[in-house]
Amino acid sequence: MKKIVQSSQDADKVTLVGEEFRLDFSIFRSFFKESVNAIVNHLQSLLKEGKPSKAEAILMVGGYSDSPLLAETVREKFPRLKIIVPTDAGLAVLKGAVIF
Repeated sequence: MKKIVQSSQDADKVTLVGEEFRLDFSIFRSFFKESVNAIVNHLQSLLKEGKPSKAEAILMVGGYSDSPLLAETVREKFPRLKIIVPTDAGLAVLKGAVIF
C-alpha cells in the first residue's frame, strides 16, 4: 500500500496511522460519485417527463437513502423541493411491505 500512496497525486490525503487507514473526505466522496450522480440524473429525468413537474418533495427511502452524502447532494441539486428522509429510511420499504 505504501507504494500506491507514494505514487498517487493525492498521497497527502491518505494516511496510515498504526493500523488505521485514514482518507480525506474528498477521496471518500469520490468512491460514491458515480452512483450519486446516476441517482440525481434519474431524478432529474423523472421530474422533466411530460408536463412540468408539480412535485413539492422527494421522499427518500431504502438503504442508500440513509447516506448523508446522497441526501446532501439531492438537497443541493433540488433546492426548491423538500427532501424527506425518514428515520430508518433503510427499513421504510420493508415496513411498508409488511403493512401492505
